[in-house]
Amino acid sequence: MNARDEKNTFNDLPQSAQEFIKLVIKKMGYRRKVRLEVRQELAAHFEDELRNCTDEQQRLQKSQQIIEQFGDVKLLGVLLRRAKKRCRPLWRTVVVRSFQAVLLLFGLLVIYCVYLSLGLPTIKIDYVKKLTEIAHPKADESQNAAILYEQATASYKEPPVIQVDNQAGPNDLESMTKNLLEIIKEKSVHELTQAELAGLNEWVENNSQSVVFYIQGSKKPYYWRHRESTASNLLEMEMPELGQMRRLSILVSWRAKLKAERGDIDGAFEDLFAIYRAGMHFEGPRTIIEQLVGIAIRAVAVSNAIQIVHSTQLDEQTLRHVQNEFQLLADKDDFRISYKAERFYLMDFIQRSYTDDGKGSGRMSPAGVMPFVNNDEYVDSFAACIPALGASLISPNRKNMEELTRDFYDFFDGQAELTPWQSRNTPINEKYQIENWSKIKKFRYWPISYLMPALAKVNQLSYRIRTDSEALITITALQRYERQYGFYPENLDELVKAKLLKAVPIDPFSNKPLRYKKTDDSFILYSVGLDFKDNGGVLGTYTNGKKWMWADEGDAVFWPVQK
Repeated sequence: MNARDEKNTFNDLPQSAQEFIKLVIKKMGYRRKVRLEVRQELAAHFEDELRNCTDEQQRLQKSQQIIEQFGDVKLLGVLLRRAKKRCRPLWRTVVVRSFQAVLLLFGLLVIYCVYLSLGLPTIKIDYVKKLTEIAHPKADESQNAAILYEQATASYKEPPVIQVDNQAGPNDLESMTKNLLEIIKEKSVHELTQAELAGLNEWVENNSQSVVFYIQGSKKPYYWRHRESTASNLLEMEMPELGQMRRLSILVSWRAKLKAERGDIDGAFEDLFAIYRAGMHFEGPRTIIEQLVGIAIRAVAVSNAIQIVHSTQLDEQTLRHVQNEFQLLADKDDFRISYKAERFYLMDFIQRSYTDDGKGSGRMSPAGVMPFVNNDEYVDSFAACIPALGASLISPNRKNMEELTRDFYDFFDGQAELTPWQSRNTPINEKYQIENWSKIKKFRYWPISYLMPALAKVNQLSYRIRTDSEALITITALQRYERQYGFYPENLDELVKAKLLKAVPIDPFSNKPLRYKKTDDSFILYSVGLDFKDNGGVLGTYTNGKKWMWADEGDAVFWPVQK
């Protein structure tokens, strides 16, 4: 029966039958197509029953009887709906159930998201204050170098801008001048032009008072700062003094080079001793970035000391003084990286991102994560809620995050005790190998996988400066041996026998003594370097093609000194 015939049939029924069918369809409450099918079936049923009626009165009576036989309209609608559902194809049932399940899950997700959003973190610990406390020794302010370093910074004057050869063309005026340090950073003093040397002398002279404060500060036994943070979290706390200390150290190193060039060798080394002492002020327990700056400052002192020993014919007395002073500094230098303060960053992140919920098993709060996921693209916008909410949904609870954070830093505290060679040859639990984590685990523990620094590389840096320092001490001992005997020893053991060296230095990258080779008129001294291979004293090559002492491949060659 087509739609037109069905409509005609329905309209030919008595009014009571039409109203009954409409009411049944309404109570049935199902899809339109199915309702039309049921109406067609009911209309056909009425039409069949009324076919033998001879007049209108009989049709009305028969129609009323059929309606009474059907019974309750609401119950009939429910029964018809159930019957149609049972009769539908299996694939349709699967689709419907799946859609319902998706809707249910989505509804539960929305409810859970609202539940997450209602929780707010509680800030209980001032980790900025703890950073000060952990680095604060039991000493009064008179022993603190911070005030002197601040005075050095306040009186510091930037290097001059000098004119250089204009290779870009006569119309490019901006390229005709450059900052002095950009020009001379890879040069020695005797390679400077007259204009560069004049600019360097002017810079050093202008900062004479700043250098005085710096050297006075380096002689203080302790260094700590009273930090105050206006940032919303510890990760946003700035440390401008680190860049200032590096600039001051570079300034003093250039003053030492100028002194050495003029023949004031003792004055040059006194400046380098001061630089090394200043670098030691940044030893742990401090943040990783502070310790790395301390390593960089000490590296400036050691590398320049080796350069002066290489370029100047020092007498035995000066060599002994240099060796003894650097030996005393190295004996006081712990070298090892400390993670006691660094863990504050993650612990502060956790307290600002997680709710408490009783015994520490709280959930990550989107409101707490917001400051960490905001960036310039959507600061203070609704878009920032999306990554914050996503981070909250996938993250484990607070208790698990705190336990894993403690485990990680305890593990790396232990790793700091191992030399790079020992670390390389010691099996590491996969738990601490973030690079081998599954993507799912990285997503779930994203604060650790994202915020945890490359701690293995950091440990290598601490052993690099230790090796640099021991190499410098060994070089001065070798030079002293040559001054006394007229030739270099066959091996480093002879330095110990001659009481010119306390002990043969062990290369932390090979677990064997530093490599020493006597040549016709000099010697080669080197570490196997970061590739842990003995390349015969061949200096490594950096990514830009330049030779570099601590390249990823090749040896770290201390002597002969190469530019």
